[in-house]
This record gives sequence, C-alpha cells and structure tokens, in this order.
Amino acid sequence: MDFLLDVNASGAVARWLLERGHNVAEVSQTDPRMSDDKILSWAVRDRRIIGKRSQAPQLHAIRATSIADYS
Repeated sequence: MDFLLDVNASGAVARWLLERGHNVAEVSQTDPRMSDDKILSWAVRDRRIIGKRSQAPQLHAIRATSIADYS
C-alpha cells in the first residue's frame, strides 16, 4: 500500500510500514508546514493513504479518493 504520513506520524510509524514492504512518503521530508489542503491533494493525486496521529497514541488512516470527498 502507498502511504503519505503527516508530520506527526513520521519516524517510528514510517519505519514500521517500510519494514512491512509499504511505500511511504513523509510530509516532513518535503515541507513540514504543508497545509492540510496540499496534503490531501498530494494523497489524492498519488492515491496514497494519509497517516496522521492524534494526541492519543493512535494512528488514523484515511484513503482519499477525491478532494470532493472532503470538501
């Protein structure tokens, strides 16, 4: 699967996914201040699942199929 990890979900999560053979792109490697709209556009364009951590130690994954899904 192809993932796009938000800044707060990088590091250990990226390593864990990579070790399991997934393709991982990290927002922090491109622009740590990237807006949510740009992150969503990237995920839709590249058909990636967005990985984002909340305040609790959980990972939330969202598959974006089109920007219209989240407008």
